[in-house]
Amino acid sequence: MTNLTSCDRPCVYRLGCDGERLTIRVDARYRQFLLDFHNGKHFPQEVAELAKNHRLKAFRGSPEGSGPWGFGGAIRFVGEPDADWLEFSAEVPRVEFKGVYEWEQAFHVCHSFQTLLEALWYAPAQSAGTGRQSLLVKFFTHESMHGGSLFAEVSPALVNWLVESFAEPLQADVDDYMERVYRRMVPGWSHHIGVRCHISHETLQLDSGSNGSLGVIGCRKADAGRGYDISPHNCDTPLDQLVLFAALCRIDQHFHQTR
Repeated sequence: MTNLTSCDRPCVYRLGCDGERLTIRVDARYRQFLLDFHNGKHFPQEVAELAKNHRLKAFRGSPEGSGPWGFGGAIRFVGEPDADWLEFSAEVPRVEFKGVYEWEQAFHVCHSFQTLLEALWYAPAQSAGTGRQSLLVKFFTHESMHGGSLFAEVSPALVNWLVESFAEPLQADVDDYMERVYRRMVPGWSHHIGVRCHISHETLQLDSGSNGSLGVIGCRKADAGRGYDISPHNCDTPLDQLVLFAALCRIDQHFHQTR
């Protein structure tokens, strides 16, 4: 597959976040690909190994009717909000209960997103229909150090839009939704949360409030006409992973709402 930072690609999916749910809306032309994926024609060994190696509940669901989807049904296939999209959505999982942390549901959500995003990362490109892909995200989830990592390729169009739209309201909105997700996952946390979205002509930097961060490798101005890769640092838990993913979801949502 071509790298999104330098090559254009027809839309595969768009992302969204309302503070309570994280959403992946897949172009409806990928319905057959997702059906084939569910029926074991794509990556069956990888799905089986994930379940075995991480002690996950069985993989459920298919994009033929709405209902639970993913490991243990941790996310939902919502259905078709319109003829152009297939929607997958997950409620932001709570991990803190009166000072006790329980990560099982969060890991199931993250592994389910990882599996869906991994499949779509390698999905064969379809003909143009619902626009162009703005960013591609990949999760790397496991129960150890750096096990809450995620990576993304950011398209030239999105980089240009971030530079042109550089403004405090955009950064404040992304900060707000990162904090909403953090507080939903850890409702007992009463202290300041150091989430941060920093956008400039040189870089995109996101801080999860829990030591994890996601950003451009090196602070450099993006080459003209090119996008960039963003990579994680100190992302160890699903809290880091989902707070940072929420930031990418809000950025992608704003980008497409203004197009």
